[in-house]
Amino acid sequence: MICKIRKWKLSDAKDLAIALSNRKIQDNLRDGLPYPYTEQDGMYYISSMIFADENETLNRLHTMQRLAECLKK
Repeated sequence: MICKIRKWKLSDAKDLAIALSNRKIQDNLRDGLPYPYTEQDGMYYISSMIFADENETLNRLHTMQRLAECLKK
């Protein structure tokens, strides 16, 4: 499995929406996320992370290649 920690990109919105529209995943996360989670929701969140002050906000993405591939199926 390939794992990386990197900055968010707007192109991550589609994969984020796929992951967070999975009810089993959402059941294990904090309340307050919209369901279904849309690509537009992802764009809004990622934009806020891209423009956040890096001294005040931890705004990195942990990627796992196989997980992303499985969720797309």
